[in-house]
Amino acid sequence: MQISESDAAELDLREGDVVEITSRRGTVQAPCRIGDIESGHVFLPFHYGYFDNAAGRHRAANELTITDWDPVSKQPFFKFAAVKMKKVSAAPVLTQTKFLAHDLGELGAHFVKNVVSISKEAVIPPKPGLHVPHYLGLLLSSKKRLAKHYAFLAARHENEPAIRDGCTLFAKWSAAHVRDLEKLPERYGSASVADAKEPDSFSGTRPGGLGLLRDLHDLWLMVNDAHLSITILVQAARALRDNKMAATLIEIGLETDR
Repeated sequence: MQISESDAAELDLREGDVVEITSRRGTVQAPCRIGDIESGHVFLPFHYGYFDNAAGRHRAANELTITDWDPVSKQPFFKFAAVKMKKVSAAPVLTQTKFLAHDLGELGAHFVKNVVSISKEAVIPPKPGLHVPHYLGLLLSSKKRLAKHYAFLAARHENEPAIRDGCTLFAKWSAAHVRDLEKLPERYGSASVADAKEPDSFSGTRPGGLGLLRDLHDLWLMVNDAHLSITILVQAARALRDNKMAATLIEIGLETDR
């Protein structure tokens, strides 16, 4: 918690003293840092609220401020609140003021040993390309199903010109997407992904306007499956600095969104 020199003097605070800060909404505790702020103001890092709980004490500004945002832009309100403060405890001080050189040496060696031990046990995060084959396989599967489904529905609803012509066009696009995507696994590979259960519209009949609506509903769900895979793969391509792959996926994504 950052506070000005004059306010710290008034509250008898020293650097590192633990302060309790209370608003009408909640209470947090944090050590203080003095200086580089106007009098009458305090600053706390804000982010996760109750997720950021240290030793049973809240310490994030979100505990003190309102949870509200602009109804149109969804921009959160600036984090501010009127608060009052009180000192909870003084900063810890060293009770032993004299160390022998070999004591410091042993302390340093113990510290280094622990750091090395922790580093060896740390979980190494996966490389960005680890899941690329899976999502390439998933996207390929989605696009093959879409090409098949669009062609099927173009024939089923041939008396509806907008549906017939639109599905015919999108079937061609989906088939072209499959050809483009099949070139990408040459570098990253492609995991075999089991096809999802085919929608009910591939069996039986769906007559009338309600049948058409249900067919379009199935298409919408299938396209969203493809959209999600593309979104993930574009981010992966950028992380891998694979500009060619990113450009291909972005182009496919634009037609998929249409």
